[in-house]
Amino acid sequence: MLRSWSINTFGKTKLAAALGSALVLTLFPKAVTPVFFRLPTKPMTIHVTRNAPPKEAFDDLFSAPESDNEWKEINNSPSTDLNITASNSQVVSPIQLFAQRRVLLPVVTFNKEMISTFSGAEDMNWVAELPTAQRSLLQAAEDRTQVLRQDWTLPGWRDMAAKKISQANKSINNPKPNVYIAGITPSGKKVTREQLDPTAAVTLMDFKPKSLKISGKLRLAQGLALGDRTLEIRRFVDGIPLENGQINVQSGTFSIEVEELQGNLAVELFDKSGTIIASSSHRITPEDTEKKIEMDVAAKSQFAGTFVNFNKDPSRLVADRLSSTRGEPAEILYASLGVHDKTDALGSFVFPKISESSFGLIRSRAKGFIDGLMILGAGETKGLSLMPQHLMTSLKEIIQDLRHQNIENSGIVWGQVLFDGKPMSGVSVSVEENIESPPIYLSGFIPQDALMTTTENGYFIFVGLAKGMHSVVATRNNEYIGHMNIEVDENSVSVGNLEATIKNQSVQLKIYDAFDGTPLAANVRIQSIKEPMQVLAGQGEILLPQIHRLSYGYVQPDQTEYLPYQFAYCDKDDYIHVPLIKNAWLEWIITQKRISAVPDTGLVIGFVPEDDYEAYLSQEENYENGNIIYFDHQGRVSPQGVAGGGFIMLNVPSGTQTIVVMSKKTEMLSTQVIPVDVNSSSVLKFRF
Repeated sequence: MLRSWSINTFGKTKLAAALGSALVLTLFPKAVTPVFFRLPTKPMTIHVTRNAPPKEAFDDLFSAPESDNEWKEINNSPSTDLNITASNSQVVSPIQLFAQRRVLLPVVTFNKEMISTFSGAEDMNWVAELPTAQRSLLQAAEDRTQVLRQDWTLPGWRDMAAKKISQANKSINNPKPNVYIAGITPSGKKVTREQLDPTAAVTLMDFKPKSLKISGKLRLAQGLALGDRTLEIRRFVDGIPLENGQINVQSGTFSIEVEELQGNLAVELFDKSGTIIASSSHRITPEDTEKKIEMDVAAKSQFAGTFVNFNKDPSRLVADRLSSTRGEPAEILYASLGVHDKTDALGSFVFPKISESSFGLIRSRAKGFIDGLMILGAGETKGLSLMPQHLMTSLKEIIQDLRHQNIENSGIVWGQVLFDGKPMSGVSVSVEENIESPPIYLSGFIPQDALMTTTENGYFIFVGLAKGMHSVVATRNNEYIGHMNIEVDENSVSVGNLEATIKNQSVQLKIYDAFDGTPLAANVRIQSIKEPMQVLAGQGEILLPQIHRLSYGYVQPDQTEYLPYQFAYCDKDDYIHVPLIKNAWLEWIITQKRISAVPDTGLVIGFVPEDDYEAYLSQEENYENGNIIYFDHQGRVSPQGVAGGGFIMLNVPSGTQTIVVMSKKTEMLSTQVIPVDVNSSSVLKFRF
């Protein structure tokens, strides 16, 4: 909870230092995935790989696609796999990943007597006979994967591989005459399995979808230069990189051939370390093959903005474009990291190396203005209003006379309803689950208790709200218009836009088991859609407004063995993935670490598909890192944060919290703001 202006460094100086150039890390990724033992007749080599066990990667090569009643193209997009990083510059197969990440460790040798007398974890005498170095390796393997407690009488990888190859050979050498793969008939018609005569022989034909070309112009923002940097364009679907395009730097043009008009185009500018320093994104539409599109590449991995005097530009509280009005110098606290700084003389600030997917809490303080508090998203430069102290003092006096309540130290919410960037009148606003604090609408800048909706400037005010996060919802004629989430604190004003737009995009919503990818059914409620949704087959399609806005949802799995929880998303995301977690797994992993539960706290689980990392709970000086459990991509306890895995934060104090993840490779930070209730569970996803 942000209760005061005091600067909170939360005891993690290296995290704050990552925003500058002073921090130098010499950390190298270490393999923490399991070590697999077999019982060969000759000395054995232990292989370590992030795609372990190898039998699973091998099995995927021969896995037939699940049957589907709907027609699917042969070269359809791959399903999302959280174990494959989206930051790879090229699409590679699991076998390539397997070969590239193999590490050989020193050889451990078992003699015949050791093998014959080994009967399980109960008989460990033979371990003491091993040389010290070999015993240490064996103990490390046991600590990571409990290798000695597993049943090694099951078929080995070699046996399973031989079986799969045999099955594949039989299928190739003895094809069934009536086997049919949904696709294109010789006449060019798309057909499904049910449209065929089951007694008719079917001739399979090779079909390659016709590629579609998209081209356009690229513009680099002022101050950006290529030099030794790399500029790439790719198509992404559900976060998975697909086709690569071509860029002509001299002419500032690009072209890319895609198999389907889905997903989005992403242009990314990388430095030598592989860090994305500037980017641009374009949602693909059917019209893109008929016209040239334009993409502006700008630095987005940062929190940036300019503070302006509200009196000089009273038409906007938060502006997407900076006006010509001179800004106001101010002190600024990036509260989500506890980093304190000052703006330049024009009121501008920049916190670099913050992932574009991040949201954070920003505090401001300037002479003659009331303290400000807002939730800001990375990647967009905003004009942020500072509210003059004399204006807020007069406003409070008027409201106290209208409401007959003391609000001298109360926090104030001042919002504006906008439709496609223009103030919207005739709108009613309310705070969810709080009918005791009705809004006050403004006629000009005068509060009018008799007004029931917004006027032509779209302004509204709330007073007397409790400290913490609140959700404000707008309706017009009882129809949902939009929402915003706002943080409230004493003696400060929280400003924000409650936006709506006619621009919507289709977004894939996928619900699946977090570790095996099985599609699952669940009931989902999200702030951007009025009614709850029942997702039956693990996948649905929803329309979301094109607004860069922090929103929350709640998932209730159909199967009671899975954990219900809240999650965060941005309405401008290209997709929403909701991984479900089994209660039994959560209990098992907590029991392994033997962490005692603290009453009246919450739980936060995070998934990090890219880069090895460290996770922190900011804003809580007394929170111990011993409450954080890391796990790998298969859900096994890991000594540190590894790519494709995640973490569990236990005993998180209730209130508004910021979860911070730092990439060990690039020092990029990803932050998410989440309201934590007593005994609640939250699941977040972090991207660098």
